Amino acid sequence: MLFMKPGLLLATGFAGAFAAPGSQVPRAGNSPASWGAEWAASQTANAGSQDTSSWGDAWAASQRKAQSDSSNGNPSPSVNAGISVSVGIGATATPDAGNSASASVAPSGSSDAANSGATGASSGDASNMLTHNVADCPTDNNGGDDQWLAPSPDYPFSTAKFGKSTASSGEGVSYKGNVGEPYGSNIVPLSKAEAREYQYVARFYGSKHSDTNLKIWNKMGPDGKMSGWFTKFASSCTTLTIPKGGVQHVAFAADTQGGWTYSTTHDFPTDWVGEWMNTWGEFDTGSHINKGHSGFDVSAIKAMKAGWSGFGGMKIYNVGSASRNCSMITSSKGFYNAYRGSDEYVDGMGGSIEPGPVRLVVHLDYQG
Repeated sequence: MLFMKPGLLLATGFAGAFAAPGSQVPRAGNSPASWGAEWAASQTANAGSQDTSSWGDAWAASQRKAQSDSSNGNPSPSVNAGISVSVGIGATATPDAGNSASASVAPSGSSDAANSGATGASSGDASNMLTHNVADCPTDNNGGDDQWLAPSPDYPFSTAKFGKSTASSGEGVSYKGNVGEPYGSNIVPLSKAEAREYQYVARFYGSKHSDTNLKIWNKMGPDGKMSGWFTKFASSCTTLTIPKGGVQHVAFAADTQGGWTYSTTHDFPTDWVGEWMNTWGEFDTGSHINKGHSGFDVSAIKAMKAGWSGFGGMKIYNVGSASRNCSMITSSKGFYNAYRGSDEYVDGMGGSIEPGPVRLVVHLDYQG
């Protein structure tokens, strides 16, 4: 997903398309704004092949199968009766009885299906409801208290808990920032006391109703491809459990691009090809290719393009810097500065942050 403020085009790493203030990076026509969609678009040349050696090919194959099933009068595979999985806003998904690891939902391949689902059972039309009223996405000055805020922009921030930084490479959709050495050591949990010592920090508030399981990934997976959010690399993610009503701080090394999702059970809903598809938060911290700028957004593109309506609420905003931005999905107020399924080609959503310390406040299972 892209997020843009006046004169600054930002992308959460999938495009590596940050630009210096006052300029914009041109994008190819019909270039999707979501990570998965951009990568799948790059696989278009393989659309006629049944080779599924890459996840992009697997996705294309799944789309062909769904369309073939539909044209032959057969419904696309869907969630069957089995284990009930809470998905955060009051809806439940029931995955195949044989799949206890996650709720598996087949992509529909239909733009109508992708954009018509409700955000949870009780949310009515919230899945496509937009609000542009900043009051609907309230923020504060410190995310709850001042103790975790950066002492000053030029403070000698610690890197003690991180592994070695990896060199960046590539450009555009293939840009690869810091993924840590060993892999994943660029994303580390912190105590509240440690949080002020690190430059790029997110404060996660868990659900008020249950424990919250959180997975945070690098955009680039251990295989060097844009695959960090696939279940096959689950063991490479930073995985945390936040107690009911609890708080967890997480630090990100400079030039880290990635995302997170959550579940209020032990199961994470996935689509047909094994991508986590509950609501995503996406981030880029201290991007080298963008001269130190950072950014974030909230997205339901994965869920809505798969035709799944059970995605949960999330709100992200930043504090402690000159800019103030908020991105939100909630069942009561809909989407504020966040991505719907129909927005995969839309640039400019989410928040951009000037170079310097970053403090993100993240409310998981947010209900407004």
